[in-house]
Amino acid sequence: PIYPVGAGSEKTPKSVRVVDLEAPVRVFPGDKFTMTGYIQADGLTGRSLKTELVSVDAELQSAEEVLANEQRITLGPDGEIQAITFEITPDQIGRRRWSLRVIPPREDLDDSDNQKSANVEVVERKNQVLLLAGGPTREYRFLRNLLYRDSNTMLHVLVQSSPPGAAQEANDVLLEFPETPEEMFEYDCVVAFDPDWRKLSSEQIELLNRWVSEKAGGLIVVAGPVFTPQ
Repeated sequence: PIYPVGAGSEKTPKSVRVVDLEAPVRVFPGDKFTMTGYIQADGLTGRSLKTELVSVDAELQSAEEVLANEQRITLGPDGEIQAITFEITPDQIGRRRWSLRVIPPREDLDDSDNQKSANVEVVERKNQVLLLAGGPTREYRFLRNLLYRDSNTMLHVLVQSSPPGAAQEANDVLLEFPETPEEMFEYDCVVAFDPDWRKLSSEQIELLNRWVSEKAGGLIVVAGPVFTPQ
């Protein structure tokens, strides 16, 4: 027989930990984005601790850390998870590893959970948008003109009721919905204005589904009176 005998204090050890760090996977230079860290503590209610957000070039093995921001946080009740946010405006192209670390008090016994990291890639590319429309509605024409004049957007359009060769204010006028992953996965967003989904093959529908589920593609569907009821 084995008789376990507990020894020591029944009190929870004093500790602070970084639970998680949320950050976008991809951003553009000059576009501000938010990073959110989550901190939890036990036995340190009311204590004020310093947190640091640092970054390092993710492609280099021995890159120097850059202090991006620091804040102080007042710890809440035991086990409560607190959020702390940082606003970052990237100015360099490339992939960087961001780390949120909390400077622990002397009572903290475990240094392994005082930091969390996330990779963010800063890419210089224009937003790729596809406008799919069953017909040239007012909403479609308004958004088409707006995006075509946006210097940060590459606009492709597909108007299903439009005859071949019809002029459109766009960077590219499509005759068919994308049929290959190479074509579909280039888009960041698809805005569908009352489209006739029956004109898409089952393979194209499945490709659209993969684009949303695997590539986090942004799909916006705008209802209309012609094809939506069908």
